[in-house]
Amino acid sequence: MSTEESALLPGMTDKGRLGFAIQLKFMQLHGRFPERHDEIDPNATQWLAAQLGTTTEALSSYALNGRQGQRHQRTIRVFLGYRPATGDDLKQLNHWLCSEALPFDPQARHGRDLALDWCRIHHLEPPASDELNRTIRSAVRSYEAQQQAVIYSRLSASSKAAINRLLGEDDTDPDEADNENARSISFSSLKTDPGKASLDSLLVAIAKLKCIDEIGLAPEVFTDVPAKFIDQFRQRCSTESIRELRRHPVAIRYSMVAMFCWRRQQQLTDSLIDLLLQVIHNLGTRAEKKIDKKQFVAFKKIRGKARLLFKLAEATVDQPEGIIKEVVYPVVSKKTLEELVAEFKTMGFDFEREVQESMRSSYGHHYRSMLMPVLDALIFQSNNTVHRPVIEALAVLKANRDSRQQYYNAADVPLEGIVSTKLRDVVVEQDKNGKDRVNRINYEICVLRALRKRLRTKEIWVDGADRYRNPEQDLPADFADKRDNYYAMLDVPKDVAVFIEQIQSTLRQGLKTLNDGLPDNPKVRLRQQGKNLIHLSPLEAQTEPPNTAALKREIGQRWSDVELIDIVKEVDLRVNFTAAFRTTASREALDPALLQRRLLLCLFGIGTNVGLKRVASQQPSVSFEELRYVKRRFVQKEALRAAIGEVVNGIFQIRNPAIWGSATTACAADSKKFGAYDQNLMTEWHARYGGRGVMIYWHVDTNSTCI
Repeated sequence: MSTEESALLPGMTDKGRLGFAIQLKFMQLHGRFPERHDEIDPNATQWLAAQLGTTTEALSSYALNGRQGQRHQRTIRVFLGYRPATGDDLKQLNHWLCSEALPFDPQARHGRDLALDWCRIHHLEPPASDELNRTIRSAVRSYEAQQQAVIYSRLSASSKAAINRLLGEDDTDPDEADNENARSISFSSLKTDPGKASLDSLLVAIAKLKCIDEIGLAPEVFTDVPAKFIDQFRQRCSTESIRELRRHPVAIRYSMVAMFCWRRQQQLTDSLIDLLLQVIHNLGTRAEKKIDKKQFVAFKKIRGKARLLFKLAEATVDQPEGIIKEVVYPVVSKKTLEELVAEFKTMGFDFEREVQESMRSSYGHHYRSMLMPVLDALIFQSNNTVHRPVIEALAVLKANRDSRQQYYNAADVPLEGIVSTKLRDVVVEQDKNGKDRVNRINYEICVLRALRKRLRTKEIWVDGADRYRNPEQDLPADFADKRDNYYAMLDVPKDVAVFIEQIQSTLRQGLKTLNDGLPDNPKVRLRQQGKNLIHLSPLEAQTEPPNTAALKREIGQRWSDVELIDIVKEVDLRVNFTAAFRTTASREALDPALLQRRLLLCLFGIGTNVGLKRVASQQPSVSFEELRYVKRRFVQKEALRAAIGEVVNGIFQIRNPAIWGSATTACAADSKKFGAYDQNLMTEWHARYGGRGVMIYWHVDTNSTCI
């Protein structure tokens, strides 16, 4: 404590001096007075008691809200220049939350911390916890009502009518409906994902996009509406039935459905692009597998060809006028000659050409029907002139959609950057007059493969998408004005040549280190030929340290068999990660202890692939419907990531840096794929391993001494 602070202590008892000092320091650190003794850090109490020459037991009899505690609080307020917050102050706090804080955090997950910071800046003592929470909830409701009213006022009459039709409230003449295909898509089906990559799934996704397009939502409707706010109500709308949506007031109902459709349109666009990329990928991989199998079956090596040739020549020389069937076949059988011909044919096998022909057959007879619907549903753009040929090629395909011609004029279509050199002879042919012409189907395949490559690298983006949006939208809005500040934060040079030189220098140094150490490494063998040119010898098994064996025995004696659900429960009791899961509804009515239990059961059932039904069957106090309600209302990907962050931070707090390292930098080993249901929010499609699942990585921290 400083000299000025110590001057306030004379005349107080040991209990009073310690209680006064704790309240003073707590106010300086947190901007408020402690309400309970368990909020006070025991280490801080011990440090202050040692400084004041008293014991920590004196604090147990000190009443924070007693007359002595309140008298000390008044003295501290005067000393620090604070005053209690009034009703007008809380109104200003409400206005500040709506204008400054909630646009970035619509659910006020950090609202309490932000409100306390605001009070500290204005030297205000915040109200009690319950009143402060009521103020924050009031600000959230005001902000939601304001944004919903703005969206509702911007919706056109035709958009509202389309929303009524989508919710089954169409009172207009059925003859006025302009798109029967779009009307066949129900509101419930819009909530579902397209499914695995196939032509049918792709066409269903296009039909859903057309259904949302019928609503006619303009970007101006959501101007200045935060993306997090839209995501929040998109999630809330997806968890409610049509009956529940109809019961909302008109401003809430129309705005909620509009936000759901706007965000769902972006998600469906991303899903449609994912399906397109996967279909194009499957088109090539299946053709390659088909040709590989065909080539393997056709190829059968004939041994002793020189001897067979000698026998064949001897027979024909001795009987030049004889019949082949009578002279040749007795010496070399017809089957052997057929296998010999097949072998020499496979020796001149053009793999690329055969794959292209197989792709042509599959694409022309099945997948070609997706081309025009995809080009109508997606608008492809590019900011780089280098990749304009792909955009121009797509325009050519759309312009000739009604044409039945099999060839294009070579001068009318772009070829550079689309058709590779290996496939130029397959795509570009010559007519009877010797002029170049482009095979239409083969050219379309090359365009789709080039489009897939550019989309994956974001060299081409899609209008209205989210993950495949314009890369320039990923930059901060004030990047042009604060360019120097952002470069300083990233610690990178502004000169691109210097930046590239730094990366190249690092790579050269790494390659030099590898080149210098690899030949002399006794654990590595280098081969001149073969499949594995670099062969690593297996690691030698190390003897188990005696402490590790003793530790295993002690753990086995104390906790022989610990259920996974018990471990999850214990972790939640320590770090309270279930607090990250907030309801998508307007309020929470469940008891916190009951909600915590159901959340843990939901996370256990989804994360282990056991399923909610099986979990509910083993828990007589909870039903499947109750668990499904909690899953739909509370479990979202953002909340799951926040909960994982809480668990990781808790692990970092209890780890010994001398053993595990500083945890400032980590590297991840190769992942292991585990199959998981789509209900698991971490489930993703992996092209290499096939199917959907969860990728598990093993992380190793820098300077760690054990793995």
